[in-house]
Amino acid sequence: MKATQLENLRNRSTLHEVMLTNGTDERLIGYGRKSRSGLVATVQRKGEEILRVVNIPDDFNGAVTQHSMDLSGGWFAKFSGRTQRQAIICGELTSL
Repeated sequence: MKATQLENLRNRSTLHEVMLTNGTDERLIGYGRKSRSGLVATVQRKGEEILRVVNIPDDFNGAVTQHSMDLSGGWFAKFSGRTQRQAIICGELTSL
C-alpha cells in the first residue's frame, strides 16, 4: 500500500501535513501547500469534520499566521513539519 501511495506522489508538487492539535491530541486534517493560503484552503476543505471536534462560534475570527491557525478553545491547525511523502513512510496521524 505504501509503495502505491508513494508512486502516486511521483512528479507532483510537495504537499505538507496539516494537523489539528490542542497540545495533547493530534489529528490529520489533510495535506496542502506550505503557505498561509494553503493552510486556510486545507482547513476549509475539512471544515465539517473540524467542526465536529472543535466548538467554533459563528462569529469566529481567529488569527492566521504563516504556520498556524487559531481555531478557539485551545485548538490550532498547523503544519506538522512533515511532507506528505514523509508522513506516508513514517505513518500518518489519525485522520478526521
